[in-house]
Amino acid sequence: MRPELPDYGVYLQWPQEGSGWIHPEDVAIVESLIPSDRVFLRESFDGTYYHLRYGEKKFRVLPSMWHSIRGEEFHIGDHVEIRSRNDQNMPGVGVISEIRFAQETQRIHYTVVQREFPLPTHFLAEDLLNLTSHERLSEPRTEHPPQRMSPLSDVDYLKL
Repeated sequence: MRPELPDYGVYLQWPQEGSGWIHPEDVAIVESLIPSDRVFLRESFDGTYYHLRYGEKKFRVLPSMWHSIRGEEFHIGDHVEIRSRNDQNMPGVGVISEIRFAQETQRIHYTVVQREFPLPTHFLAEDLLNLTSHERLSEPRTEHPPQRMSPLSDVDYLKL
């Protein structure tokens, strides 16, 4: 039975002996990422290989020891607002650079970069507001176009 895709998960340990479970063109990428606590997006299955992504890094693997977790719809590269949460966090805007799974708490932690520097705090989903839309814009928008305003006359300007 195939899982419903896309889904999220981690490879906390090397799934099996050797690298025969990895597409031959992707061995170097996989060896640099697995095993780890990185949260991968498993996007599709082509009948032989699962297609996975971690940010811009993409790779293919045979069905293997995948530890499925509940995703939170954040992706590497997403622009996020850091919520204050009653002064618990310093509010700001940044970009997600790492997504990691903490086994002890069974929670996903996010590293956010501001001005090219990673923040020392790791955030939870409730600390962040996603500013990047992942929706497809296939449906027409029903917004009304902005109405053009006429320039202010001297009389209108003086009223301001």
